[in-house]
Amino acid sequence: MMLDLYKHELNDALDSISSDAMDAFGFAIEHAAHGNNPIYVFGNGGSASTADHFACDHTKGVAHDTNLSPNIVSLSSNMALFSAIGNDYGFDFVFSEQLRHFPKLESIALGITASGNSPNIIKGLIQAKEMGFKTLALVGFSGGEILKQQLADVIVHVKSNNYGIVEDAHAIMMHSVAQTIRTKHAKPNHMVKL
Repeated sequence: MMLDLYKHELNDALDSISSDAMDAFGFAIEHAAHGNNPIYVFGNGGSASTADHFACDHTKGVAHDTNLSPNIVSLSSNMALFSAIGNDYGFDFVFSEQLRHFPKLESIALGITASGNSPNIIKGLIQAKEMGFKTLALVGFSGGEILKQQLADVIVHVKSNNYGIVEDAHAIMMHSVAQTIRTKHAKPNHMVKL
């Protein structure tokens, strides 16, 4: 059955993730939530949806019934700005050009790309590093140029060549971090619904 094969492949992909990388990723996100430090998250296609979902779950979801105030911005969701930059400068610059205008202090840039080779994600991470941001990346397949060139401070690599599996694994990681942080910081006598 297709579902059985998919579940098996998804489990293998999740097992391939470095626990050290996930711990470092989760720590960076939690630290930012504590300090209300901005996290700018970006991706293309399905990864753009994950970026928007990350902004939702790590803002409203993590803040609910906690004293945390996460500050998450999806660079994939402002289509007016996104299309203006793409039209005037080119699609490769839709994230790096946005990042150029944001505050630098204690900021995080999180790029999400299944291939690890998306030029606009790469340019976004390079721009963020040049500005002194902490950089995080979620990648799949071979890890692409992001893994090869170590273009982020923390890289979480899902070893799968299936786009759906990689995107599902990225969503699972995003949810697991959000729920871990929310549970850890839940106010007394508040039941946290996972």
